[in-house]
Amino acid sequence: MILDYCRDLFDILENLEGLLKSSEELREDYRQKITDQIARQASILDILVSIGMIVYFMPDKTVFFSNLIPATGPVDLFFRMSAITFLSLVLGYGARLGLTWLWQRNFLPAGRKDIARLFKQINH
Repeated sequence: MILDYCRDLFDILENLEGLLKSSEELREDYRQKITDQIARQASILDILVSIGMIVYFMPDKTVFFSNLIPATGPVDLFFRMSAITFLSLVLGYGARLGLTWLWQRNFLPAGRKDIARLFKQINH
C-alpha cells in the first residue's frame, strides 16, 4: 500500500515537472514574440528614415530621373546620390539600433511593457 502511494506521488511529481517545463517554454516563447515585435517596429522606422532622407535630399525632385538637372553632370549626380544613400542607410541603421535599445528598456511608448500588455489582451 505504501508502495502504491509512492508510485502515485512519483507520477504526480513527473506531471508537475512536465508542467513546469512547458511553463518555461511558454515564457520563452512569449519573450521571443515581444523581441520580434520590437525588431519589426524598429525595422519599419529604419526603412521610413532611410526613404525619407533619400527623398528629402534628392536633388531637384521633379526631374530626378531625367538628365535635365541644371549644373549637375552625371558623375556629380552619381556621387551625390551615393553619399545621400550611404548616409541614409547609416542613419536608418543607427535609428533601428537606438530604437530597439530604447524600446527594450521601456523609454519610449510601444516598448516591452506595452507590447506585453497588448499580447495579454489579445490572448484573453
